[in-house]
Amino acid sequence: LRGFNLPQQIDIAGLAERRRDHGPFPPAVFEPKPEGLENEKQIGEDDRGIHSKLHRRTHRDFGNQISVSKKNEFIQSVKGTRDLLPAETSLWQRVEDEARKVFEAYNFREIRTPVLEQTTLFARSVGSDTDIVTKEMYTFEDRDSESLTLRPEATASVVRAYLEHGLYNEGGIHKLYYFGPMFRRERPQKGRFRQFYQIGAEVLGTDHPLIDAEVLEMLVLLLERLGLTEFKLLLNSV
Repeated sequence: LRGFNLPQQIDIAGLAERRRDHGPFPPAVFEPKPEGLENEKQIGEDDRGIHSKLHRRTHRDFGNQISVSKKNEFIQSVKGTRDLLPAETSLWQRVEDEARKVFEAYNFREIRTPVLEQTTLFARSVGSDTDIVTKEMYTFEDRDSESLTLRPEATASVVRAYLEHGLYNEGGIHKLYYFGPMFRRERPQKGRFRQFYQIGAEVLGTDHPLIDAEVLEMLVLLLERLGLTEFKLLLNSV
């Protein structure tokens, strides 16, 4: 709390006595005894007044915005999300490490973009009438009334960063890869989550078809290095 300073010395016996008098939050713990006030009871009454004002202010400012759970309610993870426990994270780290080795062998560089973007970015890139935009995105207005969205995919963010920071001015081909969480409000089911993770690669600065072949070759190599052999690669065109 602003304006509260820890005293240089704390009277342990005095704290115990005030705990008995005023409950589990002893008054006057966070500030030394003011000069000119000799009666500790008066200090306690002043502090209770401060606590009461803070309590009223908290409920006045946030009472209509924050829903408080019941005291004994067991809080679980949000539906469609999950915790990655130590037994699992070691496997995730292995996949990420192998992916980095493969990407770097093909001269890809890592890029990291925010999980929050302006909603218009995805409305333009994915399509404002698609299910992703109209039904699946987590979109909200912040306190500045700006519409923000938790990214449902990363390609749009990578292109936005490429343009915003003028990477095209460096010339040549930009081969970028990324890891990270994405968010879509789909119906949760086995193997599908509302917060999920993607490993992806983007190539900017060329439209040569050999780049597509290289990315596919890189994907096959990654799967083989991870010990996956029984897979089928399906090709399509857009």
